[in-house]
Amino acid sequence: MNISPISLMNFSTTGITKNNAKPASNMISGKNLAPLAKDTVSFSATPETNIKLKAAIHREDYEEVLKELDYDAEKDPATGKLYVSEYSQPDEDTTFEDYGINEQRLFNSIKQFEGETYMQNSSVVKLGDQNFEFLNIEDSKVKDLGHAKINVLVLNPEQVKDLNFKNAQINDLYIVEKDETGDKIGKLINQINGELYYFPDAEKIYKLEQTEI
Repeated sequence: MNISPISLMNFSTTGITKNNAKPASNMISGKNLAPLAKDTVSFSATPETNIKLKAAIHREDYEEVLKELDYDAEKDPATGKLYVSEYSQPDEDTTFEDYGINEQRLFNSIKQFEGETYMQNSSVVKLGDQNFEFLNIEDSKVKDLGHAKINVLVLNPEQVKDLNFKNAQINDLYIVEKDETGDKIGKLINQINGELYYFPDAEKIYKLEQTEI
């Protein structure tokens, strides 16, 4: 099997707000893959919760939990599964777990992720039979893509080694070098007078190519 050289890509990043959750025009092209920045109030180490949120957490009413945390969420009455317009942690410094929420259970209750999904700082390790428009698992704990159907997947090359993706359906894949890796490679490239070829591990690339899409 012939493996073609894969070009290195260095992505610049800028934040977007929760109220502007649609992908930027250049995001899907791989030019702007930034963690989601939310326009919410930062909490202390133990975030305050109102009465409605506490009650929703206690009875595991995840539709109400998400709405109380200012997410756009709707439940399908036929299946009981949730649809969300976007997904990430409630705040840059606050996670679902900080509220006492079992995030894996909350995550499993969502069937359709219609906008951008960022898994940084998430406690989720395995996806289910879910649909994702845009899924970024860079530097996350995700180890298993389950039976997810993913339109756009973003990850670090280091994650592929331990990632179970055999049952997932992936349309577009972006492999993003970490900043420190990209900077170091950039300095090396500047010293090269001839041609540059970058060959990742051939076996891993072969396995990725065999993934059903």
